[in-house]
Amino acid sequence: MVDPFLEFDLKPYMEQLMEEAGTQRGFRSKTLVKSPELSIVLIVIRADSHIKEHSAPGRISVLTISGHIRMQVGDKSVDLPSNHVLALEPGIVHDVRGVQDSAFLLTLAAPQDH
Repeated sequence: MVDPFLEFDLKPYMEQLMEEAGTQRGFRSKTLVKSPELSIVLIVIRADSHIKEHSAPGRISVLTISGHIRMQVGDKSVDLPSNHVLALEPGIVHDVRGVQDSAFLLTLAAPQDH
């Protein structure tokens, strides 16, 4: 982060990313904040699209802004329609599927030093 105060109107970013995604299946992302301690990423995903299984070294949260996504977390399927939040501990394997054309904010915290 260069500026100690950042503010974003997400709508134009969401529209641009959705346009870039076109009508084909897929997803696009834009990093809004990146620092050693914290990253915030806006992601759009088309309906019936998939972000393959992965994990993060730090804690994460996922906030659905619009649409509806479904995350597979281990053997549990978690529905995240608009205005729902999911938080995961470090190293939890998960994937993301677009139930509808959707936008969500991914917040990634840096791993804690042990």
